[in-house]
Amino acid sequence: AELGVYCSILLRLPLSPASVPVAALMLGLAVKEAIERTTDLACDLRWPNDVLIKERKVAGVLAQLVDSCLVAGIGINVNHLALPDDLRTPATSLLIESRGITHSREEIVAALLEAIDCFTSMLINQGTDAILRSFTAASSYALNRRVVAEDSQLRGVTAGIDTDGFLLIRSESGSTERVISGGVRPA
Repeated sequence: AELGVYCSILLRLPLSPASVPVAALMLGLAVKEAIERTTDLACDLRWPNDVLIKERKVAGVLAQLVDSCLVAGIGINVNHLALPDDLRTPATSLLIESRGITHSREEIVAALLEAIDCFTSMLINQGTDAILRSFTAASSYALNRRVVAEDSQLRGVTAGIDTDGFLLIRSESGSTERVISGGVRPA
């Protein structure tokens, strides 16, 4: 069945291991843009790697550096009629969110590759700051959002993304902490 887009993409980029978190944010931006370009659905980004529609996960991104190549694992729920209820984050699909409209996986992949190319050029030509600014603008989770960090259970309000691509949370005690792994959920 032609339900989703699940792929690994190999990108030969001049990246250091320290820049992989920013590259992962870049890939999230590309997935968001591809979905929005091929559907009439608005997406949100939740640090570090979730693409959401109405607080339900529609896509995810993983990135790692292997032999100086960025390996991007991308999954997009496209034409699923139903998804399991027991997932950590409630899931959805483009078909569910567009009230039964079937979407072309080929068009989504083409838009995804174009968006990856665009954001890769941005990263190379304008640097990590451009990606961080774009992610912050595209994500309701980047600033002033009450969250809980899944790994540490740190509670607070998001205070932006630092230069390394890590989320900053202003804790209830007033200190600002970096979240470097795991994810966040609404508090």
